[in-house]
Amino acid sequence: MYKLSRNDVLKHNELADSAAQKAYEKGLEKFINAANNQEEYLSAYLYFYRAYKLGLTGAAYYVAKCFQNGTGKMRSYKAANKYFLIYASSLPTDKAKQSEAYYILSQNYRLGHGVEANIESSNMFLAKSANSGNNQAQYELGARLLFGSEIAQDVKQGILFLKEATKQHSCNANSFVSGDAQGLLGWCYKEGFGVDKDLEKSEQYYLAAKAQGNYQGLKAMGENYGEPISDFSLLENKPYYSGEDIKHQLYISVLTGQCVVEKQNHPENDLTLTY
Repeated sequence: MYKLSRNDVLKHNELADSAAQKAYEKGLEKFINAANNQEEYLSAYLYFYRAYKLGLTGAAYYVAKCFQNGTGKMRSYKAANKYFLIYASSLPTDKAKQSEAYYILSQNYRLGHGVEANIESSNMFLAKSANSGNNQAQYELGARLLFGSEIAQDVKQGILFLKEATKQHSCNANSFVSGDAQGLLGWCYKEGFGVDKDLEKSEQYYLAAKAQGNYQGLKAMGENYGEPISDFSLLENKPYYSGEDIKHQLYISVLTGQCVVEKQNHPENDLTLTY
């Protein structure tokens, strides 16, 4: 009986690592170009699964993504949950992917995708994602804690998570999410909810939210002081508005008298501000 030498084992492992890396790279190529194409997702999955079976644990993340994003028979939330958990629990060096895996698990458990809906499990995975730096998770967990929505209310802890969500160095940092968190913090300081009432801080958060694309604090800023906001540049680079945005912007326009409402053809509404 032939006994493998140490060199044989090392060579085998080296070949396996090389094959795993090649399969992983080919899978990435297919995945990036999949664009909701059933066959491309399936092809990407086969490469990623081969890489995973050859020992590249990091490939489990993309195996999960193929099942999560795939179309038709390729989509399987149950399988996605399995591989997201395998990946996230493997202590990967890529914290952004780990935090995203936990975040998707939290959403799947909340919505009952591939599992029976379970808000406790959703909150657990959301907390894992938030604690590993995902600012989307930090914002959602902060909002849940702030208002006691589907979780035991803890206002101060909620505010801490919202503040973390505003930090751009967080994993998977998203400026729109950061703006939402800043807007909610602006409201907290405006109302004195969980913090000492502070209109100056409220304005700072609302202005920071505006810089990230969240305009919901403009009306509140006018209400803070009972007068129009002084910096009309707040409305720059925002050509169209819809829904509640229209009400907020009209409020500011009436107060300032510095812009007019003009009818235009637009797929969502016929109002825009010109100035």
